[in-house]
Amino acid sequence: MDTKLNDFLLTRYEPDSSALICCASAEFIPLRDFKDSFEQIARQVEKFPVKNFVFDKSLLRTFDQKSMEWYYMNWKPKVKQFGLVNHYKILPELPWFLEAVNAGRISILENISDDRLDQIQITYVKDQESAMHAIRKTNGELRS
Repeated sequence: MDTKLNDFLLTRYEPDSSALICCASAEFIPLRDFKDSFEQIARQVEKFPVKNFVFDKSLLRTFDQKSMEWYYMNWKPKVKQFGLVNHYKILPELPWFLEAVNAGRISILENISDDRLDQIQITYVKDQESAMHAIRKTNGELRS
């Protein structure tokens, strides 16, 4: 069952895969709403055994560097302490968006200590089905 966090994000918990799926439901997420939503998600991660996080950003049309910085510098290290280390990202099929993500990530990684993101795995996938397939494979539920 999907949980609507606000006008911008939906989540769904998949207990069989220890996965939380988060879907952008708008083309842009204001920073305050982004932070509030991800604080709610952090509480879910603390409450449930979430090892895998799928962030479906395919509907986004605006790249927000401030949101990405906060997400990497604050949120990911926070949820790492609860065991969430596998992150799957679904980006919009817009070449400029991927370029902005890559440039933003380089900038962030230059300004963050290595240990804050140590052991966090980030995998880019095409869609939610690909993410769930990768999770099942990682969990040993699928044979190669």
